[in-house]
Amino acid sequence: MKKRIPFIASMLSFFCPGLGQIYNSQIKFGFIVFATAYFIISLSVINNYFIFIFFIFGWIIIWIFSIIYAFIKAIKIKKAQLTKFNKWILYLFFILVGYLYVSMLVLPNIKFQNFSMPASSMNPTLIVGDYIVVNKNYYKNNDPEYGDLVVFKTPTDNRTDYIKRLIGLPDDTIQFINGDVYLNDNQILKTKIKSYKKIYCGNAILETKTFEEKLPNSKKYIAVYSKNNSFQNSDKFKVPKDHYFFLGDNRDCSKDSRFLSAVGYVPRKNILHKLYMIYWSGDKSRIGLFPK
Repeated sequence: MKKRIPFIASMLSFFCPGLGQIYNSQIKFGFIVFATAYFIISLSVINNYFIFIFFIFGWIIIWIFSIIYAFIKAIKIKKAQLTKFNKWILYLFFILVGYLYVSMLVLPNIKFQNFSMPASSMNPTLIVGDYIVVNKNYYKNNDPEYGDLVVFKTPTDNRTDYIKRLIGLPDDTIQFINGDVYLNDNQILKTKIKSYKKIYCGNAILETKTFEEKLPNSKKYIAVYSKNNSFQNSDKFKVPKDHYFFLGDNRDCSKDSRFLSAVGYVPRKNILHKLYMIYWSGDKSRIGLFPK
């Protein structure tokens, strides 16, 4: 019989669910907790955000339970009959196995990632204070399409994450003529609509005209143009092979592919994720939206 220390029991479960129970000589129960926790976390790689959240919360509940129960059990039993599993080398082995399993097999395969929206370039689709979820693996199995809301690394530094709307595919031409966007010499269809939403550029409120635009694949979305000093005319942009052209929905408050030295054409390898949903926002009415 050897004294069990509650702090050690709880810390072992902190680093590896079930290990505190093994420390307390609850061998079978400890293995059940260990196996259940890592089975549940492995299910979080499923390609459905709500099921993903369900399994993440399930894992957290088991993890917290293991910590608290190990602490309380160590206080109650005070001493325990040691077994062949009560060795520090085995404790370290379980911690290492759990760490490697999660870091090498689970985390790289989780389909979702969180971002926050720090700028106004995608108003009104995304606003400052929106917290978004993206599908990390979407473009591993799918080609980018017109109208996709895409997270990509800017080609200028390959570090900064931008989210913009995909307007041009490889070999497309894009040009602004009198404030209208032309794709392959055809004007992108746009219909003026009424909107009472405030459109910001930084801290300034813009006076804007709001349009519903329609791309060749019938994808519709909302774009806004400043009533004053709107971007009018440009040279013709020719999208290179394996590159893409992006615009912000807040046309006159967006650093995007129009600015070749700042963003320019985005290579396929820099395209990372597709927007999935807004899971939190300063504007509570936006929580749970799936932006188009």
